[in-house]
Amino acid sequence: MEHMYFDCYDEQKALVTELVGIRSVVGSEGCEQRMAEHIRDMIAGWEYFKDHPGDLFLVPTDGDTMKRSSVVAVVEPECGSGSADAVLLMGHLDTVETSDYGSIEPLATRPEELKEALRGICGEEVDADIESGKFMFGRGALDMKAGVACYLYILRHFSRNRDSLRGSLIALFECDEEGDSHGMLTSVEFIKDLARDRGLNIIAALCADYSSTEPAVYLGTIGKYLPCAMAFGRSSHVGQVFSSVDPNLVISEIISAVDYNTDLCEESFGEMTQPPVSLKQSDLKQTYSVQTADSAYAYFNWFSLRKTEEEILETLKSIAEKAADNAVRKISEARASHRERLERLGTGVPKGMKDRIPMPRVMTLAEYADTVGEKLGAPDPCTDIRRFWVSEAMRLRSFDRDMSPAVIVFNAGVSYPPVTVDPDSGLGRAASGLGIPVRTYYPFISDASFVSLLGEVPLVNLGTYGKDAHMFTERVDMDYSFRKLPNLTWDLLLKILGKDMLYN
Repeated sequence: MEHMYFDCYDEQKALVTELVGIRSVVGSEGCEQRMAEHIRDMIAGWEYFKDHPGDLFLVPTDGDTMKRSSVVAVVEPECGSGSADAVLLMGHLDTVETSDYGSIEPLATRPEELKEALRGICGEEVDADIESGKFMFGRGALDMKAGVACYLYILRHFSRNRDSLRGSLIALFECDEEGDSHGMLTSVEFIKDLARDRGLNIIAALCADYSSTEPAVYLGTIGKYLPCAMAFGRSSHVGQVFSSVDPNLVISEIISAVDYNTDLCEESFGEMTQPPVSLKQSDLKQTYSVQTADSAYAYFNWFSLRKTEEEILETLKSIAEKAADNAVRKISEARASHRERLERLGTGVPKGMKDRIPMPRVMTLAEYADTVGEKLGAPDPCTDIRRFWVSEAMRLRSFDRDMSPAVIVFNAGVSYPPVTVDPDSGLGRAASGLGIPVRTYYPFISDASFVSLLGEVPLVNLGTYGKDAHMFTERVDMDYSFRKLPNLTWDLLLKILGKDMLYN
């Protein structure tokens, strides 16, 4: 089935300019909610939703003290299509902050004025792109308000032409994607209930997040975890250092074993992840003193193509066991050497120099909670989840009657599971027929990962194209994103839900 070409460039340019003009910085009080309400009100004005107001929802984020919401809209085909199949369209409403624009920050959401303000101050490539007239600048233009605009266009077109697809569209515009994805996590549960109540079978999901290397369609998405190792040692005065077990030493051994270790890379369908690397390392001393630290931690960026959070934690647990052994061996060898030198000098050997150094216990946070007889808490959506889990480990330590050295491993951040789509699957073949490059695994962290919570739902990312996302020179390629992308998206939907049912 073919469709008439959408001549939508001017309309999309005006819509993206409108959306960029509405500040929606993640975590800024009221910003994301204003954007959600704006999208909701826009959709509510379409004829289909005037007749079907029960198909449009403002979905509050569970437990969110900032009271942010996401928008869900459903368009079902004309009665008698005989299909319960549905496709989920996903896009996020929030952006990263705008402080990087410096003195021209007020122009971050005003594309035309911003373009002129950037002229001559950002280098030859940016100047050339300004002169070309091919790019729209502005916070969120690329990531990803042009993608949201594409789905708004597609949803409105289908609402006016409900006989054009053999199935339904569920559009989700979620908050907090640039934060900890609480909007998506709430919305997935809402959509699961919605699909069940309406008897809809979600057979595919499409995301319109950006690409910065080339216009492409991505099959599935990379997974990303933030495993943490927290070491509890035994402190002492530095004048009696061999009475201590330094948790910083244990953590340094773990970092040495993890950072840049290509044996920890994963391969799938010809792609390979970057190796894990530490993103933060710190002890928990609040002020300087001559007492060694009691505790220290490090967390790691850890990409995945197939592995689950549980598998990653088991890997880190195994590494921590060896690292703890290495640390204890180093302390033991240093103490033995120090004792021998003292004996040669005829100096008395301090008491305790022959005591056995305790080997740290190694366990997951859940196992530690069971050990100390406590239940794990749950973070508030507005809490820094990384700090919360470190604090939770410290809380459990206060209940530990043993108080011997230990290493506790846990996931410190939101887990973004990978989604894998076989290129030879129905959705893979449909994507390959679009005439643009097909890549496996969308390489950036995104809410698309949580499609996995809907069950066995395959995913593709067919989104905007441009340059410098999350930078003050962020800009979207207008011809591709405003003209070609809506047409490519509709072509893909025809292959999935078209009357000829190419998606088989």
